[in-house]
Amino acid sequence: QAKPEKRKLRVGLVCAAVILVLVVIAAAFLFLSHTVVRIGKGLAWSGAESLTAVIEADEVSKLDCFKELKEADLSGSGCYREIFEWGTAHPDVKLTYDVQLPSAASYDEETKTADLSSLGREEAIEATGEHANYIMGIKAVKLDLSSWTPRQLDEYHERFPDLAIQGVLYTYDLSADEYIRLTDEYPDVEIRGRILVAGAPVWIGAQTANIGVVSEEAFSQTARILQYMPSLKTVDFGEDSEGHTQLEAVYDFQKEHPEITVDYHFTVFGKTAGLHDEKLDLNHRKMTDRGAEVRSVIAFMPDLTFLDMDSCGVGNEDMASIRDDFPDIKVVWRIWFGGCYSVRTNVEKILASAPETAGSLTPENS
Repeated sequence: QAKPEKRKLRVGLVCAAVILVLVVIAAAFLFLSHTVVRIGKGLAWSGAESLTAVIEADEVSKLDCFKELKEADLSGSGCYREIFEWGTAHPDVKLTYDVQLPSAASYDEETKTADLSSLGREEAIEATGEHANYIMGIKAVKLDLSSWTPRQLDEYHERFPDLAIQGVLYTYDLSADEYIRLTDEYPDVEIRGRILVAGAPVWIGAQTANIGVVSEEAFSQTARILQYMPSLKTVDFGEDSEGHTQLEAVYDFQKEHPEITVDYHFTVFGKTAGLHDEKLDLNHRKMTDRGAEVRSVIAFMPDLTFLDMDSCGVGNEDMASIRDDFPDIKVVWRIWFGGCYSVRTNVEKILASAPETAGSLTPENS
């Protein structure tokens, strides 16, 4: 019985020795498949997954020797441009290194934003090109744009297209189309100042825009800027010098943009009125068209509730037709009866009397 036990022991020892030899061979193979690299002021195994070193520009290429590298802390190395370029070519390696910004500038690691707002335009351009642009993972740069022109902003963006720009740009008499373009292209830039809408100056952030003219251009540009100027509450298209030729167009524009109030003034039979007037008093304004022009006007006055056409020369049947066609408007006119008696249609009580001839009303003098 002792011999089988000894035989089992010898087999076990042989198996253990074989396993040990295989482990040693594997370790030797792994070791021999990599080399020791001199980098910075020390040595590092080329199979390392992490590395800490302070290196020079001519040593950046040695990073290629580390095939298993996952992260490298190169803080203190002055060759950040070369490190940035290597890191761009090896996006799977997490790099930590220093970029020396001008003393007045700073970098926020959380927002990935370089703050260069304390620098002048030329200094900011140089700092971006020489320093900030080499920060790995940088997304945005904050600038003092107070003295910049839109063209200079575009030039900066053309040079550094991957950086979002933050800041406040001041401009005056910028066209509406250019304002819209800048707002779309630079969403993190706040634009302040004044723009031109159909030639009329409008302050950005204002609640009222006095356009002063009615034209397709005015309608088009006003409609486009509304979504870019949420503070705008009122648009005034001024007064129509030719009567009420644009009333329907302005009315349609108001319907399309109920979020704002549209002002527009016009004349009808010499009377000045506004788009949103609630009352229209045309009494004693002589008409010879049976009220046709008045019809064409009140159809586009959405808030009108009262129309006074006392003694305008429009017959009772035509006036009644106007009243019936516009049931939301209280239409008032004067009715004559009995030869010399008259009454306004909005009275609640009729008192018939025979006044003296002097001072009495007649269809001819009223």
